Amino acid sequence: MNNILSIFPSAIYIKDTRINTSNMLQVCLDIESEGHGLASQSTFTTETNILEHSYFSLAKSVITSEVRTFAKQIGINMKDVTLGRSWFNIQKQGSTIMQHNHRRSVISGAFYIHADKDAAPITFANPLMAHKMYEPPIGGSTDYDVEFINISAETGKLVLFPSWLEHYVGYNNSDMRVTLSFNFS
Repeated sequence: MNNILSIFPSAIYIKDTRINTSNMLQVCLDIESEGHGLASQSTFTTETNILEHSYFSLAKSVITSEVRTFAKQIGINMKDVTLGRSWFNIQKQGSTIMQHNHRRSVISGAFYIHADKDAAPITFANPLMAHKMYEPPIGGSTDYDVEFINISAETGKLVLFPSWLEHYVGYNNSDMRVTLSFNFS
């Protein structure tokens, strides 16, 4: 009898929160129009801890609860882990976010305040690819040879992941993609 044992899996947690994000979107747009953040080519980022804003209290509560659920499922003790920094990105058409991870954090996430059908997905890189020598792939058709996984951006969707997991946002085709990002450290 032959068995395949999957070892060292990487977990990503996805939930449709069904949170009404219209007030949060307006707060983000107001902060952008007031210039309280960093603007580059086609991306605006705030440095404030946006989850401390009163209009984000429901999102903060849901995110914190879901992070604790995710942590338990993947075996992370959250006793001394709390919400750290939170910020938002407003991406216009043509913007990208380069591949990175969130050092000095345990669980990170993205909550989509606004994403239409043309919004770029968040893309996760397979952490094992850097360690593979030479394995002729079939072409990304199995869980074992895929190099990247795309998770679509949809308004109200919450995506949680271990902070060490490399990710990026490719070319954004939508007029506006607004993501609330955060770290639990």
